[in-house]
Parts: sequence; C-alpha cells; structure tokens
Amino acid sequence: MQQSIIILLILCILLAILGFYFGFIRPPRVMAWLQQSTFLIMTFMLIPIILLVLYSQDGSLERLTETGFMPHPAI
Repeated sequence: MQQSIIILLILCILLAILGFYFGFIRPPRVMAWLQQSTFLIMTFMLIPIILLVLYSQDGSLERLTETGFMPHPAI
C-alpha cells in the first residue's frame, strides 16, 4: 500500500471529524452548511473511494502473478 494514499485517508478522516464538529456540534452563525457538506462528502464519498483503492492495492501483486505478469521487485 502506498503511504501517500494512507496519509490522504487520515487527512480525509480528520476533515470529516472537523466537519462534523463545526457543522453539527458547534456550528457558526454563518455558512454552517459548508461544514455539514464537508462532513457528508468526506464520509459518504471520498473515504469509501480511498478505502476501495487501498483494498484493491492490497491484493494486486497476487493478481498480477496469477495472470503471468512479473511485477518489478521494487513494488
């Protein structure tokens, strides 16, 4: 798994937590919808997509060797 994608996942989780906190628990008087939409987009769109990418990368070496491709040793 690539470290950059894991860091991106952690960043999205932190943004979702901040969006929930500032959108629902302590919303500002103006533009609370922006923090609420950040929480919804991160939770239901970006985090599942990043998890799917990480899950696909987890078994990619085995799938490549099953099809006959020899992956580079640095992978």
